Amino acid sequence: QVAIKFLPQHLTKDKDNVERFEREAKAAASLNHPNIVTIYEIAEENDQTFIVMEYVEGQTLREMLNTPLRPPLIGGKSDPSPIPSSEFRVPNALNIITQIAEGLSEAHKADIIHRDIKPENILIDSHGRVKILDFGLAKLKGVSKLTKETSTLGTIHYMSPEQLQGKEVDNRSDIWSLGVVLYEMFTGEVPFKGEYEQAVIYSILNDEPESVNGVSVDIQNVVRKALAKNPDLRYDSIEDVISGLKRVADQSTKPKKRLYSIAVLSFANMSADPDQEYFCDGIAEEIINALTHIDNLSVIARTSAFSFKGKNVDVREIGKKLAVENLLEGSVRKSGKQIRITAQLIDANDGSHIWSERYDRNMDDIFAIQDEISLAIVDKLKVELGEREKESIEKRYTDNIEAYNHYLKGRYFWNMRTEKSLDKAIAHFQEALQKDDTYALAYAGLADAYNLVPWYSSKAPGEVYSMAKNAALKALEFDDTLAEAHISLAFTLMFYDWDWSNSEKEFKKGIELKRGYASGHHWYFEYLVAVGQLERAMNEIKLARELDPLSLIINSAVGWGFYFNRRYNEAIEQSQKTLEMDPDFFWAQYVFRISCLQKSNPEVVIESFHELPNILQDHPLMMATLGSAYALVGNKKEAEKLRDQLNNLSKQKYISPCIIAMIHLCLQENDRALELLENAFEERDFWLVFLDVEPLYDSIRSKPAFTALLGKIGLK
Repeated sequence: QVAIKFLPQHLTKDKDNVERFEREAKAAASLNHPNIVTIYEIAEENDQTFIVMEYVEGQTLREMLNTPLRPPLIGGKSDPSPIPSSEFRVPNALNIITQIAEGLSEAHKADIIHRDIKPENILIDSHGRVKILDFGLAKLKGVSKLTKETSTLGTIHYMSPEQLQGKEVDNRSDIWSLGVVLYEMFTGEVPFKGEYEQAVIYSILNDEPESVNGVSVDIQNVVRKALAKNPDLRYDSIEDVISGLKRVADQSTKPKKRLYSIAVLSFANMSADPDQEYFCDGIAEEIINALTHIDNLSVIARTSAFSFKGKNVDVREIGKKLAVENLLEGSVRKSGKQIRITAQLIDANDGSHIWSERYDRNMDDIFAIQDEISLAIVDKLKVELGEREKESIEKRYTDNIEAYNHYLKGRYFWNMRTEKSLDKAIAHFQEALQKDDTYALAYAGLADAYNLVPWYSSKAPGEVYSMAKNAALKALEFDDTLAEAHISLAFTLMFYDWDWSNSEKEFKKGIELKRGYASGHHWYFEYLVAVGQLERAMNEIKLARELDPLSLIINSAVGWGFYFNRRYNEAIEQSQKTLEMDPDFFWAQYVFRISCLQKSNPEVVIESFHELPNILQDHPLMMATLGSAYALVGNKKEAEKLRDQLNNLSKQKYISPCIIAMIHLCLQENDRALELLENAFEERDFWLVFLDVEPLYDSIRSKPAFTALLGKIGLK
């Protein structure tokens, strides 16, 4: 028995089409692999061109998925039915996708690209063997005559971005299609959707797919990498995909360690002195930092854990909001050199006590107490602890209590993130270093503080970023395993040095050393945005939010990520959610307004501006946003007024030229905007890192001066 496939009659009228079909079918016929349908003959009869191939008894993957996906028609909608939840289990899906990949590997070795991988072209026989059919759209690598480079052969939902854009395609285009199929097997729908063909194309070129829920992070990473819009960020070869799939399959068969979760709440200050608040927060934060080194313990970051401070909230409610099983709460009473710390571990599901202890000690024993509490938590939760993790918990960075006190004060003020609090943080970190000039954590804290100063003050970047870099390097000189120092250095290398390669190396090193460090993931998100890896960036900021779900700055950054992805509705929605947590939070207000501008709703910006507190209204970034809104609604007078105010202010204090350029761009004063961006380059302004992705610059993106500027900062 054989199967016969005919070339559609409308294509046989074109002699070139027939020749191309025959050449590619002959190339496919040379393949001999158990996961590829064998081709026996290519022939013509009664003006009908056809191929004779192996007959496979079974069903297509589409039939197995039970989702008759109709192509989008003009005036019609796609109608994918959902996959029954029991249809695909992880091992089954991985087995099928691995067999497809092995068949493609054979084709790619022969320089044959399929170009139309989709469930309809995957057969599964009665023994569960996978067979790829229809290499009729394949293209012999490097032989351009076989297909027109501008044609969009293939099925639109499964086509790679470069295929849709008529660019040269290679094996990585098949890898993209394979990623789409894998995504569909797990979710029941294709990752890029739309009511019309052009809407699907737009989605493939611009949108990021929703996360694949219910599968491991390793599987999500395989899908994410296969669906990278930039081919250079995908797997290099199908063999790499196979290796990745096999690693995932191996992991899925291994017994899983249970993942425990905990939030360490701010310790209550029971001392007579209210100024000891910093010390209570510091004790809790140090325990958080110790626990984050444990691989199978998920620890909520400080910002979210401390958000319930001073509030009478039931522990069960806290557990639900933070999505954790366990809570640690405690209190501190300090009198002279004597200290009493109580700690209790609570089951967040029912509020019952798992463990509690009271420590009456001398201040010199503070480090030992923190270690004892951390190890007690590990013991009571029955968390498996490796030797490296135990060493990390017990590691001490200073024996000087005064230096430690100043460090805790520095972190206390750093977390407030205002211009005045950052100045105080810097002063305390410096005091700590005067007491102990080998205190690596204090150097890292100093670097963190300097790194944030340009974002929260009118100090020029050049004044502080070099000091941040020196402090980070000094920290690493004393301890090159300190994650915070690697992240701080990466931050400076990105925002000031524009050293993209070394910045990423430092980010990766820091995150590897401390996977639970929310700020590390947050700042790495900004790096990935800057270099245009927007899909990876969104994954990174969502991971940061998992670690710190109530952080205002991280939730605002999620909205900012949507903005850079030009998903303005989602940016606005996310900003509004953040503003429900704190209506006056500056960065959420900014993302909300800039997204409204890009969504062509400048009226919303103008109408809502006066609802802001005066301190936010007077911020240069808000003034520039309002001026831009006036320009877009045609109120040139008000726009120019705000533009001139910012120009005058820039003579009195540092204001980023990028901020002032916003209004000039909206007033269509493009040449002046470009001059300001050149000024920003000379001043090494940190806003320039977003030059390649900022939607505001779209009107000047094609200008040679803009392209040259991208080159000067290493983004081209």
